[in-house]
Amino acid sequence: MNRNRKYSEFMRQVKLRVARRNAEAYWIISNNEAIAGNIAKSDAYAKMAKHQDNLAKRYEV
Repeated sequence: MNRNRKYSEFMRQVKLRVARRNAEAYWIISNNEAIAGNIAKSDAYAKMAKHQDNLAKRYEV
């Protein structure tokens, strides 16, 4: 049981790091698209970044 708890804690931390990294990448892409003038693409990437932010909040303790 102890090993299971350690594994689930490890996976929670991995998912948190991945979600944070994805959110940061999506915000950067969104900003680049906005600078290029592609507003629709920028909005889509901003929406994905917000979703990743919400995932990160879910995995935080």
